[in-house]
Amino acid sequence: MLNRLRDETNQCIDMRKFAVLFLFVLKALSLSAQETEATQNKLNNSLKERKSELGLLFQIFEGSDQFRGQAMMGLQFKHRVKPNMAFRVLAAYNPYNYSQRPYFVETYSIDSVKVKDSRSSVDMFALGIGLETQRRFYKRVFFFAGLELRAGYGEGTTVSHSRIVPVEGMYRSYLGNAYGDYEEILYRRAYAKLIPGVGVKIVFNKVNFGLETQFASIGIDADRTGRRSTTLASIDAFGNMGYRFQANYRF
Repeated sequence: MLNRLRDETNQCIDMRKFAVLFLFVLKALSLSAQETEATQNKLNNSLKERKSELGLLFQIFEGSDQFRGQAMMGLQFKHRVKPNMAFRVLAAYNPYNYSQRPYFVETYSIDSVKVKDSRSSVDMFALGIGLETQRRFYKRVFFFAGLELRAGYGEGTTVSHSRIVPVEGMYRSYLGNAYGDYEEILYRRAYAKLIPGVGVKIVFNKVNFGLETQFASIGIDADRTGRRSTTLASIDAFGNMGYRFQANYRF
């Protein structure tokens, strides 16, 4: 009962924080919209007209066990097709590592069981294209929103260890046991997802620095371990978060 009350309280607090953040963003956009034409022209003239950007990105992920601790690093190119709209492309290295906790396989004797754990490691590469819109918040600070289609593919291995352990220790890790069964098989992973994001950046004449948060996705995940393959449609909202840091050269 107390746990349920605590969970409901935490949910209310989270919703309140989200509402405050949402109102802050609306207020910021409304202040930007109230700028006079003379002020806008003065601010626009303070930054030289540059339609293209080339830079580096680094992204970390936070969420479920399959995504927590993952990362992506690579190059991105942006080209403005309208004053506040640009298309972007990226190429990145997106390694995937996932460890599965020991799970029950079969009963071995009255007081012992056979358990198995595994670790998958894949060198993945990703390509993405997308659109991005921006709006000035204050002087050199811009809010932006993007919609990105990203696909990745890679091959690696899944290493499995089987152990005979006491019943009371079946959920512990026994990777260091020299008497366990060892198996290594080919593992392939691929995905294709449509991902929205919002962010903020500071723009200078030749460079800019930004932070983008990707909070949702819809797409397909595919895995193949040995002869067993799985393809699943995935829809996520605020479950697996991505935080992308970027530094771009403007030209």
